[in-house]
Amino acid sequence: MDTTKSKRSTKQSARLLLCTLLFVIFALSGCGPSDGGGTPANTAPTARDASITEDSGGSSLSGNYSYADAEDDAEGASTFRWLRNGTAIGGATGINYTLVAADIGQEIAFEVTPVAATGETSGSAVSSGIFTVTNNTPTADSVGISDDNGGLAIAGDQLTGSYNYNDAESDTEGTSTFRWLRNGTAISGATALTYTSTADDAGQNITFEVTPIAATGTTGGSAVVSSGLTVNSAPSASSVGLAENNGGLAIVGDQLTGNYIYNDVDGDA
Repeated sequence: MDTTKSKRSTKQSARLLLCTLLFVIFALSGCGPSDGGGTPANTAPTARDASITEDSGGSSLSGNYSYADAEDDAEGASTFRWLRNGTAIGGATGINYTLVAADIGQEIAFEVTPVAATGETSGSAVSSGIFTVTNNTPTADSVGISDDNGGLAIAGDQLTGSYNYNDAESDTEGTSTFRWLRNGTAISGATALTYTSTADDAGQNITFEVTPIAATGTTGGSAVVSSGLTVNSAPSASSVGLAENNGGLAIVGDQLTGNYIYNDVDGDA
């Protein structure tokens, strides 16, 4: 037997086995994503379930989302944008957004770009669904009239209108408008909160009307009219005269008696 050839064959087999093992090791280490240097790549973080929540007063919105990372890299400084009709709103880069007048009737969306604190840091931007901004009109209630003399309203009295202003979004009151009406017809020039009744109002039904106006948001509400108030006429006297008790020429010591006819168009005694 040629022992030299046998030793040479054994060395060749060993080399072949070593090469095979090295190939397998390199092949296994190269499986999956790599950063090009043989190290598995780190995946970018993701955001999902982006949505918008409206606060109870309807004046501001909050963005919501879920952050995820395949390698459990903690969330870093994720970035936010608010969009109006698909266009970024200047300066609106926080998780919350306060609505402005320009948003009424427009489509608002929240966008988040997830950012990881380590690893592959920036993911893809994700947007919420559309939120259409609506604004309620202001309202007025408890509309009434008070008279300055504290009793029966008569011609010449100052009447004052009163009401409560309401707005669902807490928009402050602007320049609400007023009208005074006589039997349902507007009285010319009577457009202030107060009105001084005249002789023309005697026996007539007087009402106060307010149209609530908001300073911001949806501004004009619906007109609301008070209950009616009837202005009472002042009484009058006619056929005023004197009678003398002796039936003749009045002299010193005679008793004189005044007489008149009392009139009241409202039938007041």
